[in-house]
Amino acid sequence: MINKLFKLDFTINIVLCIIAMAIVSALLLITEWIPCPLCLLQQFCVVAILILALFAALIKKPKFIAKIFTTIIVIVSLLGLGTATKQIHLQYYSASSTTVVANKMAGCDAISNHLLLDMTKSMTGSIQSCSSTEEQISGITLACYSLVFFIFMSLINIIFLIRRLFWKN
Repeated sequence: MINKLFKLDFTINIVLCIIAMAIVSALLLITEWIPCPLCLLQQFCVVAILILALFAALIKKPKFIAKIFTTIIVIVSLLGLGTATKQIHLQYYSASSTTVVANKMAGCDAISNHLLLDMTKSMTGSIQSCSSTEEQISGITLACYSLVFFIFMSLINIIFLIRRLFWKN
């Protein structure tokens, strides 16, 4: 039973990423939520994991390719984890979370990457505050849900990677 589960590792990633992107898309449409730069980075991480898992599922052999894809998926999921953690820190623990500083990109003063800010503005039409806690579900910000998702994705993919590296099939 567990061996069958490990053979479906890329399929599990694909299904989880599709579910996550469906939820985000529904939120975008229903609540007219405009994502901030850190939200977009997290969404790009989910899409990157989805694309990597699709490629890995299509390429069956050689086995070292699966190890490479799993390693890259772990790295991308850890990047998403770091981004969600940064956003939660901005929302709950930074000075800009209580007061929005004028002329500082509406609470995104911690982001100094102009490419990311320009890309966000071109995709969404504006730059939303990364420290805003207005978008909540059951009193929990969307960044917290994203953090839980990336913790789960990181853990299962680290387990899959360890299994690929140290156990023979």
